[in-house]
Amino acid sequence: MHFKPRLLLTVLGAFVWLPALAACSDAAKPAVEPTPSAAPSPAAPREVTLQLNWKPEPEFGPFYAAQEIGAFAKHGLEVELRPGGSGAPTTELLGSKGVQFAIVSADEIIRARAIGNKLVGIFAVYQKDPMSLITHRARGLKSLAEVIKAPGTLALERGAPFATWFEKTVGYGPAKIVPSPYGDLSFLRNDPNYAMQGFATSEPVAARKLGLEVDVFLVADAGFNAYQTVLAVHEDLLTQDAALVKSMLEAVTAGWRAYQSDPKATNAVMGKLNPTMDAATFAAVAVAQLPHVESDATRTRGPGTMELARWQTLVTQMTDTGLIKQPVDPAACFRDPVALLAAK
Repeated sequence: MHFKPRLLLTVLGAFVWLPALAACSDAAKPAVEPTPSAAPSPAAPREVTLQLNWKPEPEFGPFYAAQEIGAFAKHGLEVELRPGGSGAPTTELLGSKGVQFAIVSADEIIRARAIGNKLVGIFAVYQKDPMSLITHRARGLKSLAEVIKAPGTLALERGAPFATWFEKTVGYGPAKIVPSPYGDLSFLRNDPNYAMQGFATSEPVAARKLGLEVDVFLVADAGFNAYQTVLAVHEDLLTQDAALVKSMLEAVTAGWRAYQSDPKATNAVMGKLNPTMDAATFAAVAVAQLPHVESDATRTRGPGTMELARWQTLVTQMTDTGLIKQPVDPAACFRDPVALLAAK
């Protein structure tokens, strides 16, 4: 702002007063107003990818809910939720650092670490493994061991850790073993002596919708209980960017709580991305998975929590059955999310 002083001068005293007035005028000038500085621009969100191992379904509800309620954005993240499918190379992508986060299973982490791929689980959605064998109720089979020993057709992923564990501890019977149909129920519908692997949270819901009466035998109840739908990272990311991992965990924890509270909006979002599952099935699966998502541990400690004893048991089972050839430290396979969130 410019300031013009009024000069009250007489002609005779002009030369006397001019210097003084000049000094006064300088003193009277107000301080120059500072130029307003631009407001600091908010930090750009961190762009990261979360690779899923299957199509958008309720098991991934916490992640899609975190996006839907703005939890990722709140914690400074822009997350690409990348759907997967059968054979999605999630462990390889994490090992090569092609993605920052991926969904795997606990047994996949152990196998990866046995060959030097240092993956770490940081949040387990499924506290109880929903992997199961599904068969027609009319067969009258009473246990998972009976399903494995019975004649007929048994569809499963022969190289999966749980299947190898079956082979070593229970032993297969006369059944014809064929590859897993990965959710395709047409064989189950057409063959009364057919049994197949599937998640207890989804395939049985779809089977009943087709009018099939089925029995479901959980692998976990037989003794092989791996954490499933595990959010994992490479060990280097934990070391080099703990703040990013913590931000992701905070957002996912918020998403977990939101999805458990009311899954409807998130199911609608996932339904648009996966039109093979209708709204009624999304709703039914979200309810069916509650016994697998919630546990005494999640109720007392918090969502996603994992326990060392479970990892120790799984490492022992996989070592004893020859699934891993090199020693693996169970404590290195995971970080409990509750502890990670509490760390400063």
